[in-house]
Amino acid sequence: MRKSAVIPVDARQDYWRVVRSCIRVFHPKQSANALKKAARLRRTVEKLPIREMELFFHAEPFDVACDLAGHELKVEQYLNRYLKIRDKE
Repeated sequence: MRKSAVIPVDARQDYWRVVRSCIRVFHPKQSANALKKAARLRRTVEKLPIREMELFFHAEPFDVACDLAGHELKVEQYLNRYLKIRDKE
């Protein structure tokens, strides 16, 4: 993984953990395909110039998971469950 002065490696790993968990929990029917897309996107993001990579990580993992699954959900309806996933340590 490339080094970022703003987003450390462990934070990026946790971000992708949340994306994968959101796919499994909120998009179970699309999970196999969406998880493959997530892996490809992760590789793509890691190759971006540092500034672009850092900008990417401003997106909520919930929204990224929805994009990858091709099924947009309103986070407000799932907020409690999402926060449990996101804040898990």
